[in-house]
Amino acid sequence: MSDDSIIPSLTEFPNAPVGWSPQDSEMIAEAEGIELIEDHWAVILALQEYFARNDGAVKVRELQATGSTWENLLAGLSYVRQHRLISGLLLLSASGGIFGYSFTTVLPAFVDQILAGEVESYSTLLFGLGIGGIIGTGTTGFLKAKTSPWTVQSIVAIGTGAGLILFSQTTSLLFSVAAICILGLFTAVFRTSNNAFIQQSVEDQYRGRVMSIHQLSWGITSIGGLFTGALSSYAGVSTALMISGLLFLGLSLAIVLLRKPDRISQR
Repeated sequence: MSDDSIIPSLTEFPNAPVGWSPQDSEMIAEAEGIELIEDHWAVILALQEYFARNDGAVKVRELQATGSTWENLLAGLSYVRQHRLISGLLLLSASGGIFGYSFTTVLPAFVDQILAGEVESYSTLLFGLGIGGIIGTGTTGFLKAKTSPWTVQSIVAIGTGAGLILFSQTTSLLFSVAAICILGLFTAVFRTSNNAFIQQSVEDQYRGRVMSIHQLSWGITSIGGLFTGALSSYAGVSTALMISGLLFLGLSLAIVLLRKPDRISQR
């Protein structure tokens, strides 16, 4: 027996579980034909410290191997491609980021050019949007409990596109507030449930990578705002909003039909 294989004292393992001793590990190693050396004892010490720190629980994301940002992104994309439900939810989110949420960028112009209003009219529209958002947020929990994730997302994505088209055609403050309230409801349910469904559908070891991809859909909202703003300058605010709504509605229908997951992956 080499010097490296000397059995250490129990006092060298302050986080050892009750009833454990170095001799126990030595006996198991001998039964497996393994000679424990200093490196083995270091691993045992580290594992005991880890489990003591986490109350015996294993945190998968903490233990998994870490790679470069690029490697993690590629691993996340590969995982997404293999899961129709997750990829469909991400595509819907990205479509919403570009065409569904950017209407707020041109609201001041809508108030000025279509409603011929002032700050009060703009504030009233924001109030209606907020009321719809509050109702939508409260509705999300009920829908999650009663309906499959894909069905919820399909309905509210199509509703968001239709709501945006409806809002684009209003010309009075009263109807604009009613339409934007409906739009706010669908938008709130869509964004809240999309985020929740993706998180609950992704395995623990991939959640961070997939959610980082999901956050891109929030970032590309600025691209949607640029598109809607440029289109408003060229064709008018109402036309720009209608085109954005039609594009989002069309993309949503295409994604719903082409990326529909099987029944098992919807649960």
